Order: sequence, then structure tokens, then C-alpha cells
Amino acid sequence: MDYLTDILADFQDRLENIAKVDGINVELIKIFNNDLQSIRKDVEQTGKFGALLKKIDTQLDMLKTVEHLPGMSGNLEILREQSIVLMVGAFEVFIGDIFKSIANKDPDYFVWPEKDKKISIDIDNFRSSFTLGDAIITHLNNKQYSFQDLGSTIQAVNDYLGIKLSIDDDIGGCIVFGTSCRHLIIHRGSKVDQQFLNQTNDINKLNYKDGDRLKLQNGDVSELRIAIERFSEQLIQTLIQRDVI
Repeated sequence: MDYLTDILADFQDRLENIAKVDGINVELIKIFNNDLQSIRKDVEQTGKFGALLKKIDTQLDMLKTVEHLPGMSGNLEILREQSIVLMVGAFEVFIGDIFKSIANKDPDYFVWPEKDKKISIDIDNFRSSFTLGDAIITHLNNKQYSFQDLGSTIQAVNDYLGIKLSIDDDIGGCIVFGTSCRHLIIHRGSKVDQQFLNQTNDINKLNYKDGDRLKLQNGDVSELRIAIERFSEQLIQTLIQRDVI
């Protein structure tokens, strides 16, 4: 099942590219800040150029201010939100690709929880590119599995791929937070609602209340990326191990 590791590698590349979007402005500020700090250190060691030191300190203070300007912080928040949306979307596609690829390449791998073991296919789905993988995804959709929901994803994997997947609470909590944020951003204009509060009760780091505006922090995007990657690596490893056994 080498094709699964290829799917994982492509997915990790996609996550890395998405994560870069959020860090562009922040990284530029860090570069400028580090350069100025280095120059300041060299100037200070000379014991001279007091006026120049003051100018450098003024520039360093300006960089701190720029990062927190309404325009800059607002743009950063938008970038973070869109990064979250893209990551959750990529995660959904990744899980779908796993089911499709196994169906098309190793259909015998599937277990079947339904007693009748039948798939209903809408005639409108028939086209030249239609595959068994497409049929499996349609069947899972009809059974109300959602790859945008972590619990539903794990259940689908357990039910149809025959593995009992359990994940660390921190990883699961981070992914649930990300998928819940994605729902708010897409469907609620980033406005916190009771559903979000219920889903993120244990990871409500900013003590959100109903009606608050979602405010993603610097580390939220990178934390989601790490959590999704670890979950995905564990999933692929477990699937391959089941195949070997």
C-alpha cells in the first residue's frame, strides 16, 4: 500500500504551503527586527554613536507597533482564518483520497458493517471517470459520515477500514478546535455561537462567549497543522500495519 504514503506526502506538502501564507508578514517583521538587533549590538560594542543607537531603538519600537496596528493585525487575522479553512478543507480531501484509493486499488481491504453489503448509486453519478472510489464516497455521504468532523472521520475509518483508531487528547482537541473554527468562519462570519462553545468547551483558551468575534492567535495555525499531520501519520501507519498483519 505504498500509494498511501504518497497520498500522505502530498498532503504534508499542501499543509506546509498553506502554513506559509500565514507567516509571510510576521516573518518579514522578524527578519527586520533581527537585523536591527544585530546592528544595534555591533554599534553598542563600539561605545560610540549614541545618536545612531537611539535611531535604531526608535526603529525597533516602530516594528513592535506595526505588528499591532489595526490594519496589520486585521490582515493577519484574515490570513489565519483562511489558513484554517484551507487546512480543514485539505484534511477532508486527504481522508476522501484514502477511501477512494483503497477502493480503487485494494477493494478487498474494506470491511462492511451493513448486513446487506449493498451500495446505492444515483444514475446521475455515472460518467466516464466514475470509479469504485467515487461509489464508496457517495455511500459514506449517504450514511451521514463527514470528513469535516473528527469523530465522524474516526467512526468511518473504524467501520469500513477495520481499525480502531485512538488519538491523543491534545491532538484531537486541536483538530476539533480547527474544524469548529472553520465552521464559524464559513457559516457564521467568524462569530462565536453556542455550538462552537459546546464543541470547544475544554479548549476555550480565550474564554469565548456567545456572540464574540473569533480571534485566532499566532500559534493556532501551526498547532492545527502539527495536530493534523500527527493524526494523518498515525492513520496511514495503522492502515499499513493492518495490511501487513
